[in-house]
Amino acid sequence: MAKRKKGFFIKIVVVLAGILIVIAAVNFKKGRVIPGFTASAPSKDDPVPVKRSSWEFAGIEPPFEVTEKVIEEGGAIYQKNCAVCHGRYGRKTDHPFAVHGLHHVNADYVWFVTRGKAGTAMPSFKKKLSYKDRWKAVLYIHARLAGREPMRMANGTMPAYLPPEFSPSDYFKLGEWYFNKNEFVDAAIYYKLAYDSNPKNAIAANNLALALFYAGKTGRAADIISKLAKSASLQQVWLTYGFIEKDIDPSVARKAFRRAIELGPRTAMGLAAKRYLEQIK
Repeated sequence: MAKRKKGFFIKIVVVLAGILIVIAAVNFKKGRVIPGFTASAPSKDDPVPVKRSSWEFAGIEPPFEVTEKVIEEGGAIYQKNCAVCHGRYGRKTDHPFAVHGLHHVNADYVWFVTRGKAGTAMPSFKKKLSYKDRWKAVLYIHARLAGREPMRMANGTMPAYLPPEFSPSDYFKLGEWYFNKNEFVDAAIYYKLAYDSNPKNAIAANNLALALFYAGKTGRAADIISKLAKSASLQQVWLTYGFIEKDIDPSVARKAFRRAIELGPRTAMGLAAKRYLEQIK
Protein backbone atom coordinates (compact mmCIF):
# COMPACT_ATOMS: atom_id res chain seq x y z
CA MET A 1 0.00 0.00 0.00
CA ALA A 2 2.84 2.38 0.93
CA LYS A 3 4.56 1.68 -2.40
CA ARG A 4 1.34 2.43 -4.30
CA LYS A 5 0.89 5.72 -2.46
CA LYS A 6 4.50 6.62 -3.15
CA GLY A 7 4.13 5.75 -6.85
CA PHE A 8 0.92 7.76 -7.09
CA PHE A 9 2.59 10.72 -5.40
CA ILE A 10 5.53 10.58 -7.83
CA LYS A 11 3.13 10.56 -10.80
CA ILE A 12 1.33 13.63 -9.42
CA VAL A 13 4.64 15.46 -8.99
CA VAL A 14 5.72 14.57 -12.55
CA VAL A 15 2.39 15.76 -13.99
CA LEU A 16 2.52 19.04 -12.05
CA ALA A 17 6.12 19.62 -13.15
CA GLY A 18 5.09 19.05 -16.77
CA ILE A 19 2.23 21.54 -16.45
CA LEU A 20 4.57 24.16 -14.96
CA ILE A 21 7.06 23.68 -17.80
CA VAL A 22 4.32 24.12 -20.42
CA ILE A 23 3.01 27.26 -18.69
CA ALA A 24 6.53 28.65 -18.50
CA ALA A 25 7.12 28.01 -22.21
CA VAL A 26 3.84 29.68 -23.20
CA ASN A 27 4.51 32.71 -21.04
CA PHE A 28 8.09 33.02 -22.28
CA LYS A 29 6.85 33.10 -25.89
CA LYS A 30 4.44 35.86 -24.92
CA GLY A 31 7.32 37.81 -23.41
CA ARG A 32 6.23 37.27 -19.82
CA VAL A 33 8.14 35.69 -16.98
CA ILE A 34 6.19 33.91 -14.24
CA PRO A 35 7.23 33.36 -10.61
CA GLY A 36 9.72 30.55 -10.29
CA PHE A 37 11.19 31.14 -13.75
CA THR A 38 13.04 34.41 -13.23
CA ALA A 39 16.34 33.58 -14.97
CA SER A 40 15.48 35.84 -17.91
CA ALA A 41 13.48 38.45 -16.02
CA PRO A 42 14.78 42.03 -16.20
CA SER A 43 15.77 43.58 -12.87
CA LYS A 44 16.90 46.95 -11.55
CA ASP A 45 20.56 46.00 -11.95
CA ASP A 46 20.02 44.22 -15.29
CA PRO A 47 17.02 45.88 -17.00
CA VAL A 48 17.31 44.19 -20.41
CA PRO A 49 13.74 43.08 -21.28
CA VAL A 50 12.68 39.75 -22.73
CA LYS A 51 11.38 41.36 -25.92
CA ARG A 52 13.72 43.36 -28.10
CA SER A 53 10.93 45.60 -29.41
CA SER A 54 10.61 47.29 -26.04
CA TRP A 55 14.33 48.10 -25.90
CA GLU A 56 15.85 48.84 -29.31
CA PHE A 57 16.43 52.44 -30.39
CA ALA A 58 15.20 53.61 -26.99
CA GLY A 59 18.24 55.74 -26.20
CA ILE A 60 19.30 53.48 -23.32
CA GLU A 61 22.65 54.63 -21.94
CA PRO A 62 25.42 52.65 -20.20
CA PRO A 63 25.22 52.38 -16.39
CA PHE A 64 28.57 54.15 -15.93
CA GLU A 65 30.69 56.97 -17.32
CA VAL A 66 32.38 55.99 -20.58
CA THR A 67 36.17 56.37 -20.29
CA GLU A 68 39.26 55.01 -22.01
CA LYS A 69 39.64 52.55 -19.16
CA VAL A 70 36.12 51.24 -19.79
CA ILE A 71 36.93 50.76 -23.48
CA GLU A 72 40.11 48.86 -22.60
CA GLU A 73 38.22 46.60 -20.22
CA GLY A 74 35.63 46.02 -22.91
CA GLY A 75 38.39 44.94 -25.28
CA ALA A 76 39.57 42.25 -22.86
CA ILE A 77 35.99 41.03 -22.45
CA TYR A 78 35.41 40.98 -26.21
CA GLN A 79 38.61 39.07 -27.00
CA LYS A 80 37.87 36.47 -24.31
CA ASN A 81 34.18 35.90 -25.08
CA CYS A 82 33.37 37.16 -28.58
CA ALA A 83 36.44 36.91 -30.82
CA VAL A 84 36.14 33.15 -31.24
CA CYS A 85 33.03 33.69 -33.39
CA HIS A 86 33.22 37.32 -34.52
CA GLY A 87 36.96 37.47 -35.07
CA ARG A 88 39.68 39.33 -33.24
CA TYR A 89 38.97 42.43 -35.33
CA GLY A 90 35.25 41.83 -35.77
CA ARG A 91 35.48 40.69 -39.38
CA LYS A 92 33.81 37.27 -39.29
CA THR A 93 30.34 38.20 -40.52
CA ASP A 94 28.06 37.82 -43.53
CA HIS A 95 27.10 41.48 -43.23
CA PRO A 96 27.62 43.50 -46.43
CA PHE A 97 30.23 45.59 -44.63
CA ALA A 98 33.31 43.89 -43.23
CA VAL A 99 33.60 45.39 -39.76
CA HIS A 100 31.26 43.95 -37.18
CA GLY A 101 29.24 46.66 -35.45
CA LEU A 102 28.41 49.11 -38.24
CA HIS A 103 24.70 48.95 -37.56
CA HIS A 104 22.41 48.91 -34.49
CA VAL A 105 22.65 51.25 -31.55
CA ASN A 106 24.55 50.27 -28.42
CA ALA A 107 21.44 49.29 -26.45
CA ASP A 108 20.32 47.02 -29.29
CA TYR A 109 23.64 45.15 -29.19
CA VAL A 110 23.42 44.84 -25.42
CA TRP A 111 20.06 43.15 -25.97
CA PHE A 112 21.63 40.64 -28.39
CA VAL A 113 24.50 39.90 -26.00
CA THR A 114 22.04 39.44 -23.15
CA ARG A 115 19.38 37.38 -24.91
CA GLY A 116 21.20 35.78 -27.82
CA LYS A 117 19.72 35.79 -31.30
CA ALA A 118 17.22 33.17 -32.45
CA GLY A 119 18.12 31.27 -35.59
CA THR A 120 21.84 31.98 -35.18
CA ALA A 121 24.75 30.65 -33.15
CA MET A 122 24.67 33.78 -30.97
CA PRO A 123 24.10 32.60 -27.36
CA SER A 124 22.91 34.51 -24.31
CA PHE A 125 25.66 35.93 -22.12
CA LYS A 126 23.31 36.98 -19.32
CA LYS A 127 24.72 34.42 -16.88
CA LYS A 128 28.32 34.63 -18.05
CA LEU A 129 28.79 38.41 -18.16
CA SER A 130 27.44 41.07 -15.84
CA TYR A 131 25.25 43.83 -17.23
CA LYS A 132 28.15 46.31 -16.99
CA ASP A 133 30.57 43.91 -18.71
CA ARG A 134 28.13 43.40 -21.60
CA TRP A 135 28.01 47.18 -22.03
CA LYS A 136 31.80 47.41 -21.94
CA ALA A 137 32.16 44.80 -24.70
CA VAL A 138 29.64 46.62 -26.93
CA LEU A 139 31.28 50.01 -26.35
CA TYR A 140 34.63 48.48 -27.29
CA ILE A 141 33.17 47.16 -30.56
CA HIS A 142 31.96 50.60 -31.57
CA ALA A 143 34.94 52.56 -30.30
CA ARG A 144 37.74 50.32 -31.58
CA LEU A 145 36.45 47.87 -34.18
CA ALA A 146 34.09 50.28 -35.90
CA GLY A 147 36.09 53.41 -35.05
CA ARG A 148 33.33 55.60 -33.73
CA GLU A 149 32.74 57.84 -30.74
CA PRO A 150 31.34 55.58 -27.98
CA MET A 151 29.63 58.32 -25.95
CA ARG A 152 27.01 59.20 -28.54
CA MET A 153 23.62 57.62 -27.81
CA ALA A 154 20.56 56.93 -29.95
CA ASN A 155 18.08 59.76 -30.45
CA GLY A 156 15.05 57.47 -30.15
CA THR A 157 14.50 56.88 -33.84
CA MET A 158 17.78 56.45 -35.67
CA PRO A 159 20.95 54.44 -34.99
CA ALA A 160 23.68 56.57 -33.46
CA TYR A 161 26.69 54.70 -34.74
CA LEU A 162 26.97 55.40 -38.44
CA PRO A 163 30.32 56.61 -39.75
CA PRO A 164 30.26 59.89 -41.68
CA GLU A 165 31.88 58.29 -44.71
CA PHE A 166 28.74 56.25 -45.41
CA SER A 167 27.07 57.18 -48.70
CA PRO A 168 23.37 56.99 -49.65
CA SER A 169 24.16 53.89 -51.69
CA ASP A 170 25.63 52.26 -48.57
CA TYR A 171 22.46 52.99 -46.63
CA PHE A 172 20.36 51.65 -49.47
CA LYS A 173 22.47 48.47 -49.60
CA LEU A 174 21.90 47.93 -45.89
CA GLY A 175 18.17 48.48 -46.37
CA GLU A 176 18.09 45.83 -49.08
CA TRP A 177 20.09 43.42 -46.93
CA TYR A 178 17.68 43.71 -44.01
CA PHE A 179 14.59 43.67 -46.23
CA ASN A 180 15.70 40.40 -47.83
CA LYS A 181 16.08 38.95 -44.32
CA ASN A 182 12.51 40.07 -43.48
CA GLU A 183 13.88 42.41 -40.79
CA PHE A 184 11.63 45.25 -41.86
CA VAL A 185 12.20 47.66 -38.96
CA ASP A 186 15.94 47.73 -39.65
CA ALA A 187 15.28 47.91 -43.40
CA ALA A 188 13.06 50.96 -42.90
CA ILE A 189 15.74 52.71 -40.86
CA TYR A 190 18.33 52.43 -43.60
CA TYR A 191 15.95 53.21 -46.46
CA LYS A 192 15.04 56.41 -44.57
CA LEU A 193 18.71 57.28 -44.15
CA ALA A 194 19.24 56.70 -47.87
CA TYR A 195 16.29 58.92 -48.74
CA ASP A 196 17.24 61.65 -46.24
CA SER A 197 20.75 61.67 -47.70
CA ASN A 198 19.39 61.96 -51.22
CA PRO A 199 15.76 63.19 -51.43
CA LYS A 200 15.80 62.52 -55.18
CA ASN A 201 16.05 58.79 -54.50
CA ALA A 202 12.41 57.88 -55.08
CA ILE A 203 13.16 54.15 -54.94
CA ALA A 204 14.51 54.54 -51.40
CA ALA A 205 11.29 56.32 -50.39
CA ASN A 206 9.24 53.67 -52.16
CA ASN A 207 11.07 50.87 -50.36
CA LEU A 208 10.83 52.74 -47.06
CA ALA A 209 7.04 52.77 -47.41
CA LEU A 210 6.98 49.07 -48.27
CA ALA A 211 9.25 48.16 -45.32
CA LEU A 212 7.07 50.18 -42.94
CA PHE A 213 3.98 48.46 -44.32
CA TYR A 214 5.44 45.01 -43.67
CA ALA A 215 6.58 46.18 -40.23
CA GLY A 216 2.95 46.94 -39.37
CA LYS A 217 3.24 50.73 -39.71
CA THR A 218 0.51 50.96 -42.33
CA GLY A 219 -0.48 54.57 -41.66
CA ARG A 220 3.08 55.88 -42.00
CA ALA A 221 3.60 53.75 -45.10
CA ALA A 222 0.46 55.09 -46.76
CA ASP A 223 1.40 58.68 -45.93
CA ILE A 224 4.87 58.33 -47.47
CA ILE A 225 3.76 56.57 -50.65
CA SER A 226 0.80 58.91 -51.25
CA LYS A 227 3.07 61.98 -51.07
CA LEU A 228 5.62 60.29 -53.31
CA ALA A 229 3.00 59.38 -55.91
CA LYS A 230 2.00 63.02 -56.39
CA SER A 231 5.16 63.71 -58.38
CA ALA A 232 6.36 60.23 -59.30
CA SER A 233 6.32 58.77 -62.80
CA LEU A 234 7.91 55.49 -61.72
CA GLN A 235 5.82 52.40 -62.28
CA GLN A 236 7.21 50.83 -59.11
CA VAL A 237 5.89 53.68 -56.97
CA TRP A 238 2.37 53.33 -58.33
CA LEU A 239 2.42 49.58 -57.88
CA THR A 240 3.51 50.00 -54.25
CA TYR A 241 0.90 52.72 -53.75
CA GLY A 242 -1.86 50.39 -54.89
CA PHE A 243 -0.48 47.47 -52.87
CA ILE A 244 -0.45 49.48 -49.64
CA GLU A 245 -3.84 51.09 -50.24
CA LYS A 246 -5.73 47.97 -51.37
CA ASP A 247 -6.77 47.12 -47.82
CA ILE A 248 -7.18 50.76 -46.75
CA ASP A 249 -9.00 52.50 -49.60
CA PRO A 250 -9.80 50.21 -52.57
CA SER A 251 -10.80 53.17 -54.74
CA VAL A 252 -7.37 54.75 -54.31
CA ALA A 253 -5.74 51.38 -54.93
CA ARG A 254 -7.64 50.94 -58.20
CA LYS A 255 -6.44 54.32 -59.48
CA ALA A 256 -2.86 53.50 -58.50
CA PHE A 257 -2.91 50.08 -60.16
CA ARG A 258 -4.41 51.57 -63.35
CA ARG A 259 -1.67 54.17 -63.43
CA ALA A 260 0.97 51.46 -62.97
CA ILE A 261 -0.55 49.52 -65.88
CA GLU A 262 -0.54 52.64 -68.09
CA LEU A 263 3.18 53.07 -67.48
CA GLY A 264 3.95 49.60 -68.86
CA PRO A 265 1.18 47.02 -69.31
CA ARG A 266 3.54 44.24 -70.41
CA THR A 267 6.26 44.69 -67.81
CA ALA A 268 6.43 42.49 -64.71
CA MET A 269 5.14 45.39 -62.60
CA GLY A 270 2.36 46.13 -65.04
CA LEU A 271 1.23 42.51 -65.01
CA ALA A 272 1.39 42.45 -61.20
CA ALA A 273 -0.71 45.63 -61.05
CA LYS A 274 -3.25 44.00 -63.35
CA ARG A 275 -3.51 40.93 -61.07
CA TYR A 276 -3.97 43.09 -57.98
CA LEU A 277 -6.56 45.22 -59.78
CA GLU A 278 -8.60 42.13 -60.64
CA GLN A 279 -8.51 41.02 -57.00
CA ILE A 280 -10.19 44.18 -55.70
CA LYS A 281 -12.89 44.55 -58.33
